[in-house]
Amino acid sequence: MIILPLLFDLFLWLGPRLSLAPIFVEVGQFCSTYSSVQESPALLVVDQLLRALAQMFNIGIEQLLHLVAEMSEAVATRYNLFTALSPGPLLGAPTVMAARFTVERPMGMRPEIVVASPFVACAWIVLLSVVGLGISALYLRGVGWQVIAETESALPGPQSILTLWKQFIILALTLLFVLGSLGFVGFSFVMLIGLLNRGLAYFALTLSFAVLVFVAFHFIFAIPGMVQLRRSPLYALQESILLTRVDFVNVSFLVLLILVITRGLNVVWRLPDPATWATLIGIAGHAFVGTALITTLFVFYQDRLNFLPTMEKARAPQEIPAHS
Repeated sequence: MIILPLLFDLFLWLGPRLSLAPIFVEVGQFCSTYSSVQESPALLVVDQLLRALAQMFNIGIEQLLHLVAEMSEAVATRYNLFTALSPGPLLGAPTVMAARFTVERPMGMRPEIVVASPFVACAWIVLLSVVGLGISALYLRGVGWQVIAETESALPGPQSILTLWKQFIILALTLLFVLGSLGFVGFSFVMLIGLLNRGLAYFALTLSFAVLVFVAFHFIFAIPGMVQLRRSPLYALQESILLTRVDFVNVSFLVLLILVITRGLNVVWRLPDPATWATLIGIAGHAFVGTALITTLFVFYQDRLNFLPTMEKARAPQEIPAHS
């Protein structure tokens, strides 16, 4: 079960790096020369947005541009677009190297594949995201069958890899639309509040982020539902909301425990220098623990399926008895 996460991390560590350095350099140069072009009508919206952000964070616009330029320069030398193969925590094969942005390896500096066009970069992002969902389908399908075999469950089990891949793509687009819409509404609300009062803007930003996390939290059982019970993406999301609401305390404790274990041990896994072979210890440890936690989520989901008949009965419309 840990072979795929191992190979994934080995590729992100020893393989080539898909670099967006020219694009980040252009962003940094734009920030450095922004004062000379900010009067352009085409940049009016950008100018208003930057000023609102600077006002909300209580810094000058020049300081904000300087911070963005420094960040772009730092990211340009280390960012690896191949990390787009990882859809996120608990959604696919666990990886520890996706967040390290390493350029070193025991054999020397990693080779680079440079992407200079933003349009080509967008095409790469779409392609890698789709391929990453296919890797997730392959990995989670194996986890699902193993959990069913070990627990001797009567669940139908995962569908074919191609079918599960297609379902994951639909789920990703659905979540992107739902969470993206909520994020856009929240960001617009924060920008509007920031123009009126900076203190309220911080509160609105915190509130918007909390709402976004709260909504995403209710979708945690969508993946196990699609894998173990062959649910459609929309039905899996609906069922995940029901299961989360009926056992909110225990689900919250499980998610908190997973986060604590993952974040805590990630500090240990990232201790070895990526220029040494000792990094293999961190990669192997993360693959083992990450797979164990995903398996725990699947087993927890199967135990909570006993609540479904009761919930379905409660949600069904009650028949009105006939009167003579």
